[in-house]
Amino acid sequence: MIKIKEMICKVLTYFLNRLQSSEVDLSSNSSTSHVLYNSMTKQSSLIVDVDDVINSLDNNTTVQESTENRGIDDYDFIRTKTLFEDNYQCIIGASLRGRSHIESNTECQDYHMYLNIAEGWHLYIISDGAGSAKYSGRGSKANCSIFSKLIVEVIRKNDWLSQNALPTELDWHLEFRSICERMKLLYREKADEETVEDTDFNATLMVCLQTPLGIMCGHIGDGRMGYLSQDNIWGSMMKPHKGEEANQTIFLQNNWTKPRIPILKISGVYVPETRILLEQPKAIILMSDGCERSAWQCSIYDSKNGKYSDVNKPHPEFLNPLIESIINEKEDKMSLFIGIMDKGTKTCEQERDDKTMLLAIMKESYELSDL
Repeated sequence: MIKIKEMICKVLTYFLNRLQSSEVDLSSNSSTSHVLYNSMTKQSSLIVDVDDVINSLDNNTTVQESTENRGIDDYDFIRTKTLFEDNYQCIIGASLRGRSHIESNTECQDYHMYLNIAEGWHLYIISDGAGSAKYSGRGSKANCSIFSKLIVEVIRKNDWLSQNALPTELDWHLEFRSICERMKLLYREKADEETVEDTDFNATLMVCLQTPLGIMCGHIGDGRMGYLSQDNIWGSMMKPHKGEEANQTIFLQNNWTKPRIPILKISGVYVPETRILLEQPKAIILMSDGCERSAWQCSIYDSKNGKYSDVNKPHPEFLNPLIESIINEKEDKMSLFIGIMDKGTKTCEQERDDKTMLLAIMKESYELSDL
């Protein structure tokens, strides 16, 4: 363990030194399942727990909060959950152990994270570990933890907080890809230390960065990510990387960085795929593929081509009542939310895979002062 920590610390020294020079406050609230990054002011001091990144790779156990006072007896399958509210937003999320994992006594391989980087800047991350990878549960948690550290470095370096403009789509794509490449190097060194393959940590990565000027998002792998416009129209913010066979995708730890001519595309989009949305949504939703059959319009049969095609549209009949239920619930939003994820519909109840859903509701858009 000491050697592993020394190795990881050396790799992270550069990033931490850069963060120190920016006087960024990265305070971690360990009493909740999410981390809050305070506003980046000159008066802030650096408080970084390097061990949380190391433990993301070293800790092979699931992360659970106390089940006391949940009001639901069988919620021992929660890996991590998030509930954060302020005057502007309500953010709620959960990563649930799938029925197949419960039956086989294996861990939940999904993970998610929410970060309040600064006023108006919110980061949402989901990662889905590969079922076939030995340490994918560790990989999904590490994907969230490490990306959150590196995106703060990118924001500081580019001075995005003080600029009254978003980066160009090209700049955002290059920065997102650079972060993912740095993460791959960390996994490579970790794998060499443990004498395993870096693909043993295989996990997808979905990221949404909400700012006062719009949304930046990016992903490697499958899952779904969408938003509700001010005109109450649901739209998708990504196209999942899916292979020819069912449940086939690509993971951050795979060899997607290998030079290719033409450049690598899966499902017709680049790896990674990035987008910028120049509007303020009423709601944002991210989910792993374990939730998509309930909350998304996915495959339909194309009689002309004789095959199924991915519609890739959010399912309003599921998402709108979900948001309305959370708004109307005054006592226990989390139990309600998890109950809907788990058994809200017949499809939810029949799903055997791990499930992760992360939802952000903009209070002002719904003319709510307090949910």
